[in-house]
Amino acid sequence: MEVYLTPDKGWGVRAMAFIPRGTFIVEYAGEVIDDKECSRRAEDAKARNEPHFYMMEMAPGLIIDARSKGNLARLLNSSCDPNCETQKWHDAGNSEVRVGIFSLRDVLPGEELTYDYQFQHFGLAAAAGAYRCKCGAPNCRGTMDTQPERTRDFGRRVDVWWPAERRYYRGTVTAYSSAQQRHTVKYDDGDVGRVYLRAEKYRWVDDHGHVVGDTHEPEAGAVAAGRGGAAGKTRGGGG
Repeated sequence: MEVYLTPDKGWGVRAMAFIPRGTFIVEYAGEVIDDKECSRRAEDAKARNEPHFYMMEMAPGLIIDARSKGNLARLLNSSCDPNCETQKWHDAGNSEVRVGIFSLRDVLPGEELTYDYQFQHFGLAAAAGAYRCKCGAPNCRGTMDTQPERTRDFGRRVDVWWPAERRYYRGTVTAYSSAQQRHTVKYDDGDVGRVYLRAEKYRWVDDHGHVVGDTHEPEAGAVAAGRGGAAGKTRGGGG
């Protein structure tokens, strides 16, 4: 593989030899952090108008940050018509989850190596709306995100009802995971929880603390499935 400067996407990585379909390309390596630290770093990056990101969700609540400690994988660009994909597996030696990049099809020498971020980065894609896709593929979405919930709710203020304490706790949505269908909420008291909002009573609020719209009641099917993030829990119990 070779690192090179692309015409309009910054640095990229291209193949130096023929790569057959299904070949392991490289492991996505970096520093493993939790939801709370991911939220803090994501907010810092947004405040700095950081043009690049290097975070990828490896498991619920665990994110790989490749900014300071990473390898070639962090330089692969996104594409809506990629020639690679990410796969996760458990290391037989220590049972740790690892993320690798594999070729989806045969790749020719000189061809750029790409995969569809789908905003697995930032776990849930904290700043998806700020990153426009420039892959140039005929089917390009124009954005790196395939899930509107990620950008629609990111940064919104929300009151989540905690039945055990019979009160609302206010926080900010910092991420959304389509796989888990959960929002990551950073509460004003510093707690961080992964909340399945469909099973919760909650309400959106504006920057001035005024309630926006109606209060959302728990959906019967969601509650029956027992997937709530706050129901029956007490503060400090996690999400």
